[in-house]
Order: sequence, then C-alpha cells, then structure tokens
Amino acid sequence: MSLTIHELMRNHTRGIQSDVHNNEPQYFDTEIKRFADITDEIAYKQELAEDIKEQEEIARSESSEKQKLRKEAQKKQKDKDIAEYLRNQKEQPTPPETP
Repeated sequence: MSLTIHELMRNHTRGIQSDVHNNEPQYFDTEIKRFADITDEIAYKQELAEDIKEQEEIARSESSEKQKLRKEAQKKQKDKDIAEYLRNQKEQPTPPETP
C-alpha cells in the first residue's frame, strides 16, 4: 500500500502512525565482505576453511594437554592417598597375638 505525500502529511499532523519502519544498520566485529567476482568469493571461502581447521587443531591440542594435566593430577592424588593410607596403617597399634 502506498500513500501520497498529501496523505502522509495529513496523517502526520493528526498523529496517525504510518506503517513505515526505519531499519537501523547492524554492526559486527568482523567485516562482511562483498565480492565483485566469484573467484574472490571461492578464495575467501578456502581461506576461512583453512582458518577453521587451524582453530580446531589448536583446540584439540589444548584439550589433550588439559587431559594430560588432569591425569597427572589424578595420579598424584592417588599416590598421595595410598601414602596416607600406609602411614595410617603404621600408626595403628597391632592387636596382640594370642597363643
């Protein structure tokens, strides 16, 4: 539906809201590229795919390092628990032997 300028002015002076929506631009942290040539788009997609692979590889290596550290910490805790158990066993008096 389109309105003439006269109708828009009349509605405006009478306080009647129009169905016109003013869209505000959206801003992103990264640039959204516009391609003039399809080969540029293909090259850009390949670059993005390589970046994704690199990031996934970094994430995998970090998670494997965390797993190693977690296993080492569990092993140390287990050794500590065993040592404490043995120490407690030595401290407890042994019952006398009956003949």
